[in-house]
Amino acid sequence: MYQINDMIVYKNSGVCRIEDIGIPCFVETQEQYYQITPIFDLNGKLYVKINRDKLMFRSITSLEEAELFLSELPSMNGIYNANDKTREKEYRDILKACECKQCLSMLKGILRERNKKLETGKTLNMTDERNLQRVEKLLNDEFSIVFNITTEQAKLRINNAMF
Repeated sequence: MYQINDMIVYKNSGVCRIEDIGIPCFVETQEQYYQITPIFDLNGKLYVKINRDKLMFRSITSLEEAELFLSELPSMNGIYNANDKTREKEYRDILKACECKQCLSMLKGILRERNKKLETGKTLNMTDERNLQRVEKLLNDEFSIVFNITTEQAKLRINNAMF
């Protein structure tokens, strides 16, 4: 069980802090909830039921894990399926699970494809561009917290490790 002030990663909301654990005033049952606040959206509040079969969040990546992931990034396979529909489903599943290593593989795949397209004067389609923005935000936010740097510095650190 998580504790108040623990840092977690919650689905597409990214890095959040557990602000409270209890029964919200708007709930009529006696079920306990985590009240979480996204770190980069302090006005947002989310409530997640504690006794769900599968929690949709995880602990933030440790410093050691983040350094290991970055060291493995050059040899990591990028995820980019040639079939648009299959790729969109894969990316949706990766973003929902929000596992750091999978997100890094997704980022690498999209960036590699973008670079290939740029060489021929083309650009990514809108869906890939949107997924690129989502995965970059999730990773940059998490790595900025882990390494105690700005999100822009986190982006540079990830990109430098990748290529």
